[in-house]
Amino acid sequence: MIVEWFTFCYNEIQILPFVVDYWKHMNAHVTVYDNESNDGSYEFLKKIPFVTVKVWKTNGILDDMELLRIKNMCWKNVVGKTDFVIVSDMDECLFIDEPELILREMKNENIATITPEFLNLISYVFPKYDGRLMHNIVDTFYIDEWKYYNDIDKKYDRFGKKQKMLVFNPNLVKETNYLPGCYESKPEICGKCIQTNKIKCFHFHDIGLCRKIERYKERKDRMSETNIKLHLSDFYLEDKHKTISDFMLDLKNSKRFLNANS
Repeated sequence: MIVEWFTFCYNEIQILPFVVDYWKHMNAHVTVYDNESNDGSYEFLKKIPFVTVKVWKTNGILDDMELLRIKNMCWKNVVGKTDFVIVSDMDECLFIDEPELILREMKNENIATITPEFLNLISYVFPKYDGRLMHNIVDTFYIDEWKYYNDIDKKYDRFGKKQKMLVFNPNLVKETNYLPGCYESKPEICGKCIQTNKIKCFHFHDIGLCRKIERYKERKDRMSETNIKLHLSDFYLEDKHKTISDFMLDLKNSKRFLNANS
């Protein structure tokens, strides 16, 4: 089973040791688009034999529309050469108990796109890397709700779990048609679309409150005019006190995995 994983990096050196273990678990070849990192991420990634690093320049700004363009195009050169593709942000890590078996079954069932179960890991302190997968260290999570856009009424009026179509068979997909943020997409496919908890996406966004505050400030300083105008990733612009308040509320409402160690 051949898996190609496409992801995107800007100054993610803190999470990279954890992320690499998920890539290994999926036995994937990984292509990273590095957006001019200056914290050692680029140098770290270049040393990994199964990773290809491509430099992605935006003149020092955070440009979600350019990111969207790349996400909708990056996988097209592996059509006919791979079984499944993953397109994710760096802090979105996919996990399957038996990846070879499960993906083979899904390929045989003519499944074109897969939306994994999306779980936000949350921890007040960022953990020390000890060789375990992040979700085995940070065993606390919460599930986000999201407003969905109604094409008919042109309003955001539907609520549901926050999720992304992160996995697909490129040989059954003509276009992914991700929308900004990629929480919504309108793929053109020949096959089935499924949502499944057999594949999980562990989101690292809320691991370490100090890390979250620092990342928000760093990205706020890089925000493009297009992002501001279109309200893309505008959570980076929020007041520090709101970031802390929201984090603590999510932590309060979080749960532990059923198999968590006591």
